[in-house]
Amino acid sequence: MVGQKTKARLKVRLPRLPPMAFLKVRSKEWNAAWKGLAEKTGDADKTALNPRSGEVWQYMGSEKRPRGWEHSFRHRDHPSTNERVYVWVAATDGWLPDKSLRM
Repeated sequence: MVGQKTKARLKVRLPRLPPMAFLKVRSKEWNAAWKGLAEKTGDADKTALNPRSGEVWQYMGSEKRPRGWEHSFRHRDHPSTNERVYVWVAATDGWLPDKSLRM
């Protein structure tokens, strides 16, 4: 068509993200994940409250990684390092997220 401008369509490929899910609070797996965090970090009270900043451990979600499902935790100001720390805890053997919990 003479004189008409056409818009070019670009094909955009977004990176494929790993499957994610979130645990139900106080579920069996929730408790196991927090226990695993305490065992990995040695934080006996599980929260590792930093009295200076008020920051504590936060559950960030669960994702399927090459080794299987893992739960991720973040502490924005860990009291022993005063730095941001990330920890991944393996899900219990055989655990799979509910379809309703997947993103």
